[in-house]
Amino acid sequence: MKVFIFVCGEGLGHTARSMAAGKEFENENHKVVFGAYGYSAELIRKNGFRVIPIPPEIRLVGDSGTLDMKTSIIESLKLRQIRGLFRVMRMIKNEKPDVVLSDSYYLGTLSALQ
Repeated sequence: MKVFIFVCGEGLGHTARSMAAGKEFENENHKVVFGAYGYSAELIRKNGFRVIPIPPEIRLVGDSGTLDMKTSIIESLKLRQIRGLFRVMRMIKNEKPDVVLSDSYYLGTLSALQ
């Protein structure tokens, strides 16, 4: 079985639990590919997984560990992810996974519905 795991790259908590799931799938002899961006993609790659770069769908903004929600929403809207949705849909079509697992990456969830 082939598993495509999408990870929101804004926090490494998503990444850590997704890698744990990926390792369990691999332990059961399933093929795993990740879709990730930013620090998340780097960490997943360093742990030996195959990573396909995906477009970020949110941008968090703040200073010194704080979150500016209003600015984060405005900056996320500027990403215009309609094109990103079609990119992710093509990735799923090309990879032909049996299972799509998405940890807070909504474009992955929407694309799996195709």
